[in-house]
Amino acid sequence: MEEEITAGVLAIIEEVIDIPTISLHALAGQHCPRTLRMIGVIQGMDVQVLIDGGSTHNFIKKGWQGYCSQLPLKLTDQQFLVDFYVLNLGGACTILGVQWLELLEELSWTTRNYMEFQWHGKTVKLQGEPLLQC
Repeated sequence: MEEEITAGVLAIIEEVIDIPTISLHALAGQHCPRTLRMIGVIQGMDVQVLIDGGSTHNFIKKGWQGYCSQLPLKLTDQQFLVDFYVLNLGGACTILGVQWLELLEELSWTTRNYMEFQWHGKTVKLQGEPLLQC
């Protein structure tokens, strides 16, 4: 009986941990020291992208239907297939959270709007827009 209760509690905890969470800065579209904002391309259209380590998952502004799976997003000269939750965002069109960041290898992210990482054996460098007041 005790083992069943413990297993049930662990299952609930795992569900809670996997609930998509977005940071307040990302929801409002604010660009702060722990974020990197830049322009990306989705389906031939320029979109504002906010890379945010405070958000657990990736989000895209309403206008898309339901959950977007493997949507091609181009950042600089590199294309990524990204899963997005659709949400009514206040600023950026897309938020790349920890869900995306975990896929990157040898990540180096400075507070100066610059990120460098390995993607399929290639070095990718992303330069964000200048930081404005939050």
